[in-house]
Amino acid sequence: MRARVSCSTFPMLACCIGFAALVFGDVGGGGNATVRSPYKPGTRVTAEDVASVRGQCSRARTLASGLTLRSKHEPAYGEGIGLAYWKGGRLSAPVFQFSGLEEDGPEAKVDLADIDSFWIVRHEDNLIADDRSLIELLVFPTISPRELVDSRPTYSDLRDRFSKSLSLWLTVKSGVGELCLVALGERGRYELVAKFTDIEPDTKVELSYGRFRHGREMLPAIWWATEAVTRDGAYPHRIIFKR
Repeated sequence: MRARVSCSTFPMLACCIGFAALVFGDVGGGGNATVRSPYKPGTRVTAEDVASVRGQCSRARTLASGLTLRSKHEPAYGEGIGLAYWKGGRLSAPVFQFSGLEEDGPEAKVDLADIDSFWIVRHEDNLIADDRSLIELLVFPTISPRELVDSRPTYSDLRDRFSKSLSLWLTVKSGVGELCLVALGERGRYELVAKFTDIEPDTKVELSYGRFRHGREMLPAIWWATEAVTRDGAYPHRIIFKR
């Protein structure tokens, strides 16, 4: 599957921000390393720019490694992932955020753009109430676009100060259907990757950063990778060009 992301809501950035045109793919070995970022070095970036990029990034996350399922021997993969309900052989329209109840009660919503990884802690089957699963999210970064632009943190600052764990109860089976991970297929339609109840407990699901389309360019979906962040030597998302 290959992620395809619509940029119909994105043209306003074309006149107010410069974007980097990079060759994508992490390559090991020697050579000159180039940071992965959707922003062109030396160009002024506003909070509005970052917020618009962030909206695109929620639709451009990828499973970093194969997903272990109860029903299959082969790992499951997907690009441009989202969440949807499966009922009667059909998928609902996908959403690009986790929505559930925190363990102490309040409702919480977290966009995929802000999730580093998540764990399936346990599944709970109920005879009367809806079935649900407890997941633990590693939320990164927790900073807002405005604070990112105004305070100009480094990557190390983000990791130290803007990262948190959040436990959520998700409704995974109800009258609406069964909650699933979906991914964008080659024909531009979302396809089933895995039902949440089919993911093994104690499984860590790592998300990597895909790409989104801006004009003719495919740009890294790392909304928080401003120049202040990427100048940090600890910033890990780099491309190495082999000679």
